[in-house]
Amino acid sequence: MIPASAETLPCPKCNRGRDALTFADDGSGQCRYCFTRVDILTFPAFEAARSVTRPRAVSVDSATCFYHGSNQAESICDDCGRFVCGVCGIPSGTSVLCPKCISQRQESDKAHIPSRFIYGGAVARLALLPLLMWPLTLVTAPTAVVLAIIGWRKPGSIVGGGRASLAVGGLIALVQCVLWGILIFNLVLQLTR
Repeated sequence: MIPASAETLPCPKCNRGRDALTFADDGSGQCRYCFTRVDILTFPAFEAARSVTRPRAVSVDSATCFYHGSNQAESICDDCGRFVCGVCGIPSGTSVLCPKCISQRQESDKAHIPSRFIYGGAVARLALLPLLMWPLTLVTAPTAVVLAIIGWRKPGSIVGGGRASLAVGGLIALVQCVLWGILIFNLVLQLTR
């Protein structure tokens, strides 16, 4: 059986129209003009009929949907326990959720995104901003190096401040630490003479 969409496909080599391809029963064939072998692979979901969920009327001995009193309940929300009809029951992984629980999950997901600490941005700021007042780098440079090391093992943020800013900020902070070490070493040498 040839899928309906295969009839409109051109030949992949000579790009001739749909009359160029002839198919056997198994979905393979060849072009009439350039004799290129063509195999058509279809996905079962592509050809499957779409199912439309329709609510059922309430019978005397059945529960009703929490949101639609005239619809028969078909499942229970796994988060809150409300009875929901086929229209309201939203499959989510292995569970079924009602519309309110779906919106609560979306709100809680939004609340978690800005709360993630962005190590790359912090390291870059700690390494670059104190350069305006360079004595502050005595404290901020080691802090930036430590944050760069900690942040390298943490998951990245979807709002930016990735590993590139971690690496650049960490390297700048490391150079600042080395320069402070040289400066302190020279001061100690001068004081001991």
